[in-house]
Amino acid sequence: GKTFWMWYGGTAAAADATGTWSAYTGVWHMDEASGSVADATGHELTASVMGNTANSVAVVGPVGNGRQTATSAAKGYLSVPNYDSFGLGGTFTMSGWVKMTACTSYPRMFSRKAYYEDANGWEIEMKNGSMANFTARGSGNSSNVDKPLSTTLQDAWSHLAFVYSDATLTVYQNGSQVATGAIDAATDNGLALSFGCDSDGSETYLQGAFDECRLMGGAAWLAFIPSEKLLGVRIGGLVSIAFAGIVYAVLLFVFRAVTLNELKNIKRGG
Repeated sequence: GKTFWMWYGGTAAAADATGTWSAYTGVWHMDEASGSVADATGHELTASVMGNTANSVAVVGPVGNGRQTATSAAKGYLSVPNYDSFGLGGTFTMSGWVKMTACTSYPRMFSRKAYYEDANGWEIEMKNGSMANFTARGSGNSSNVDKPLSTTLQDAWSHLAFVYSDATLTVYQNGSQVATGAIDAATDNGLALSFGCDSDGSETYLQGAFDECRLMGGAAWLAFIPSEKLLGVRIGGLVSIAFAGIVYAVLLFVFRAVTLNELKNIKRGG
């Protein structure tokens, strides 16, 4: 249903930085040098720095700046306001680039829980002392996806996508599926969404950094996951809509002829 217009040789088209991301609930580019992180969708879901703010600063990310949230010396995280009004319920996709520098206990990567056994919300945590094994859950904890990643997050950026589809969760790393399984379906619960700790900052912090985090209503389809690394390339802080349209159209055309493993090897430009 989308129409893309392209032209050349005339006056440059005005970029629509907010409209570009209208299909998402929240998009956090992590461009800022420090302080709060803006939501690029215009939905005003600004991510605020919580905990010790001393080391919540920009680092070199895979897409421009990333944001360090915690180190062994300064524990902090990013907190996104309650988004219940968007009605995502148990069907949504959370994605982003993540890198870890160290791991103690069970650090939360993305969380909308105050306690892991709470019968509401959802969260992604790393296993005890591990930068390569994770547990992903919805409401409750009677069913979860407890698996290893294909490669460690230690000192290396990975693009991770968690596709919640009611009682099924599918996980992708760098465009390839690494796990799928049954969960207790996620629910809205009125709590904040945290990057790097649980919702209220009472559990273990993730020592590392985040970049280009996105929350989208609905379960992302198979070909869209690797294209997330291509779509929305930022140029000068804005987005090349025409380029994104071309890439999306090409991916739709070639999907029947290539495998997911081949798609993930397409390099991101910009």
